[in-house]
Amino acid sequence: MISSLYFEALIEKIFEKVSVEYTFNQGIVYTSCAADFPSVSFMFGEKWIEASPKDYLYQINDAGTQCILFIMPVNLPMNIIGMPLFVDYYSVHDPVLGQVSWAPHTASTKSSLVTGSIPPKSQVLRIGEATSEVDGNALLLAWALTALFVYLVLDWWGQFLRPEWQKTMTDGDFILSVAAFFTAVFLAGIFIIQPLAYDLVYSGLSSSAEG
Repeated sequence: MISSLYFEALIEKIFEKVSVEYTFNQGIVYTSCAADFPSVSFMFGEKWIEASPKDYLYQINDAGTQCILFIMPVNLPMNIIGMPLFVDYYSVHDPVLGQVSWAPHTASTKSSLVTGSIPPKSQVLRIGEATSEVDGNALLLAWALTALFVYLVLDWWGQFLRPEWQKTMTDGDFILSVAAFFTAVFLAGIFIIQPLAYDLVYSGLSSSAEG
């Protein structure tokens, strides 16, 4: 699975090599099986590991005309190694050193591992290379909604929780509880409410523009 930071850029690079269209639905890329797809290589410890088309393509209909890619996005700032990178290789996992080693097995169609240097920046997929720009209006409205959320939660706390806490807690416990509560509210606003509000506002603005 490829980090969503790079996934779209990687898929576009793959389909630049073939003359077929593809669709993307619920994290899965659908395409024709007939195209001459390229091998995709990943570098681990200055060694290139190959995933050939037969490793990352899977036929989903009896006619053999439609396939899906075993290259899927994950909403994390990291990649998760899957089966396409282990096909035709022996692999050794060393949990002590935190390393994985590969070597083609005797019946493998893949060549011995090729040592290479880190690719130049011109060949590296950049974060956000294939993503859309941030909508300024949606961002402003999202922050306004986030501020409203924080205000309402703190107002509710002042009316209901604060009197109860002051009755039942010592001064030290009250201060620690208030600090923890305020921190949780602000973090929730920044990392949960704001992104959700932005998505909702951006979708609404996009729908209005299309209409």
